Amino acid sequence: MRERLRRSVAARQGEVVLRRDLLDLGSASQVSRGLKQLVEDGKLVRIGMGVYAKATPSRLSGQPAPRQPLEVLAAETLDRLGIAWKQGKAQRLYNAGLTTQVPWRTTFDTSPLRVTRRLQVGKGVVEYEN
Repeated sequence: MRERLRRSVAARQGEVVLRRDLLDLGSASQVSRGLKQLVEDGKLVRIGMGVYAKATPSRLSGQPAPRQPLEVLAAETLDRLGIAWKQGKAQRLYNAGLTTQVPWRTTFDTSPLRVTRRLQVGKGVVEYEN
């Protein structure tokens, strides 16, 4: 089971793996145990409930770290979950050249939906605005 799960994760497009995508490989508890083992092996990093990112060892600490930054992972996750989004207001203003203040938060505008899903990598947390 573990080897089938590992091969399935490696063959998937993109960086984000949703737990529900793997349910055809076994029962819910088998998939959960397999994902937990892949996290322990350093192949995946858990970024949210049922949401995992492909990982590689960090150059600094040697600990597993996502291959992409949180902004990229969050955008892909929202797309995969079917949630319409756009960049947060601060990021849009900065990209348009209307401000020189660099946004330090990862923020997505999900209007009119109120999203409560927590996505986190290390200390970085995705915030939502409407």
